[in-house]
Amino acid sequence: MDQFPTSRIALITDPLFVLWFLFIALFVGARVLSLLTKSEEATPLERTLLSLLLGLGLLEYIPFGLGMAEALTPTNLWIASLLLTAYAAFEAARAFRLRRGFPSSQHEGRPWSSRLEPDLWVFVAISGITLLLSVVIAVAPPTDPDGLFYHLTAPKRWLQSGSLRYLPSFVHTNGPMGGQMYFTWAMALWSDTSTKLIHFSFGAISLLSIVAIGLRIGTLRAGIMAAALWLLGLNVLGTLGATTLFSMAYVDLNLAAFSLGSVLALLCSMRSGDYGYAIIAALSAGFALTTKLTGLFVGGSLTAFVAFMSFAERAPLSVTVRKTFTIGVLALLPGVPWFLRSWIQTGSPIYLMLPSVFETKDWSPEAGRAFSDFFKYYVWGTGSSARDWSLALRKGIRLGALGGLLLGFGFWIWRVKRAELRLPLFIFFGVALGSIAGTGLYLRYLVPFSGLVFVVLFARLPERLLAHRIATVAFAALLAVNLAQFLRTVWPSPGLALRVSLGLESREDFLRQGLGERTYELFQEVNTRARKGEVVLLAAGRPSYYMDPYCFITEAYYQERLRMDTWEHYLADVRRDGFSYLIVPLKMDRSNATGPAYAAADNEMPFARRLAAEYGEKIGNFGNDDLYRLRF
Repeated sequence: MDQFPTSRIALITDPLFVLWFLFIALFVGARVLSLLTKSEEATPLERTLLSLLLGLGLLEYIPFGLGMAEALTPTNLWIASLLLTAYAAFEAARAFRLRRGFPSSQHEGRPWSSRLEPDLWVFVAISGITLLLSVVIAVAPPTDPDGLFYHLTAPKRWLQSGSLRYLPSFVHTNGPMGGQMYFTWAMALWSDTSTKLIHFSFGAISLLSIVAIGLRIGTLRAGIMAAALWLLGLNVLGTLGATTLFSMAYVDLNLAAFSLGSVLALLCSMRSGDYGYAIIAALSAGFALTTKLTGLFVGGSLTAFVAFMSFAERAPLSVTVRKTFTIGVLALLPGVPWFLRSWIQTGSPIYLMLPSVFETKDWSPEAGRAFSDFFKYYVWGTGSSARDWSLALRKGIRLGALGGLLLGFGFWIWRVKRAELRLPLFIFFGVALGSIAGTGLYLRYLVPFSGLVFVVLFARLPERLLAHRIATVAFAALLAVNLAQFLRTVWPSPGLALRVSLGLESREDFLRQGLGERTYELFQEVNTRARKGEVVLLAAGRPSYYMDPYCFITEAYYQERLRMDTWEHYLADVRRDGFSYLIVPLKMDRSNATGPAYAAADNEMPFARRLAAEYGEKIGNFGNDDLYRLRF
């Protein structure tokens, strides 16, 4: 189950690897920052954050380039990492020898520790405890759902094949996958547990970026309270909390960091007039795009804000057009290699979207409509009380939410006159409108951007109100309650994670608990039986990271390579792709309970069971799953 390196004492070794990776990113990015900017407007904290984001954004293209050249191997990544380390060391020596870049600027000032009041120390302490616990949980073996479903599985399959191959049933992988490129670095060079620590690092960058934005548009208190609220304050609301993301192999915190970095860089540009920071803002928005398509709305909102401000300043039309066009193009530029890859491999630059415009491999206009409706109306409102909501009601709720956002955006732009406060709101409302219009009311997609609202809120409130004893006690209590909620619901517990990350409990025993005894045995059975080149067909969307052979997942709304409109089409496609094994859950019935009317969804499980009955040789039962050898 472990084809790539693993860390025996992950709590000690994984942080060392991630610090090494961040060292490379920091000084590669610092060089780019010095080339693009002329003024010393940015503070040491801001320069460090922007350098990290520039460097990290560029590092995704090393595994991307190797993958497109069919040379994605651990050996080649080691060579690249050693060359980059030598370059980063040279830049570090140069920076400190010249006493420039880090940390010098015109904003030396007093250190933060001398400016923190006692109540702020409490907020920092609660946040710090949360982050320490998150580190411990992060270095435990991966068990988070989406991490095992595709965030880690895709890099594993690409490293197995040595290329960024087309993965037809992991449809997310046919779009921008910049976040997964960092996981590719980690899995090839170090361990899968370090992937989660890289994601944690993006979260730490996000928190510091919120503080830095708070200092720009308000006060240190505003920044710290906004960062603490984003980290901890909404855990009691389930999917709106950010805390659990810090210990998962997801990419949401990458998206948050690049988006916040874009805002921070443009704020520096607005204050100093240095256009280089505006270029960095656009590039950071572009790196957000390479993380998730939601990043497209970051770049779009940033471009709209530049145009808005240019008009507000009554700049000549030619200047407005030039600035807007430049920022828009630069915000798209980092995503171009990913769109070209998708076009080459699937026939569409934006896979799954616009199939009526682009003839797309394994994807029809009918599948595109079902996919669009599924995301707009059915990925949210899935609780027992909402399951019976009609499509008309769901459409009404979505339209109401869009209308409410438009009204809220108009109100805040009317009320907030300072351009520096308007910028974060432009980004948040632009992303929220685009996200809800495209993917419905799945509010977790907005978590990476909620810090922008929090920092404006705290910057607007009077300092004396925020520092009032009642307010500070109430805020500390809110953080403590949310920390308790996090500890009550998180798995693994910090104690269990600590034992396995220190080597006091085996990885195998941990995974037996995390995956389930029978599921672990199923994965082991598949890994033992399957020979090189054999493919496993998984009926329904079971995560397949811990299975070594390539696994094809038959999620009805996410793939159409296996056509499920008729039995004849289904059987022909199964024969074409030469599946060797089949895994079928005993209890699972989609039957349109959580999706639009779509024949493939109705037929998914019945066809899998018929395939098992007519062509399967049962190997065994593993709890809720039966494993079959397919014979044609």
